[in-house]
Amino acid sequence: LPAFVASPSVESVVHVLYTVVWVFPMIVVSLILNARWYQHIADASFRVVDGREKKQVKKDAAAGPWQVLVTELYRVFLFGAYICMMKVMALVPAVGSFLSFILSCFLVSMYSF
Repeated sequence: LPAFVASPSVESVVHVLYTVVWVFPMIVVSLILNARWYQHIADASFRVVDGREKKQVKKDAAAGPWQVLVTELYRVFLFGAYICMMKVMALVPAVGSFLSFILSCFLVSMYSF
């Protein structure tokens, strides 16, 4: 046995710290980068497929940044709700881990596309 064996409470504290300090910030950075690059990639793809520029729809200039912020906040809360549902589903006896896995696959596919 190793000289130091961590107690379950120390392991849970380290897990929470790891999740809060590393995993959640990386998810937020990923969502922000995804939001910034998504439209640029879509426009470039449209030009490649169609061969011409997409017509830009005039929007209120002041609403642009706020709309992006609101959309990203909605996505963060939606993903948070899915993660909470995954955790609750994992507690269901017999089929909980399978249902949690299915919901996590749905979440990843929704995030990817």
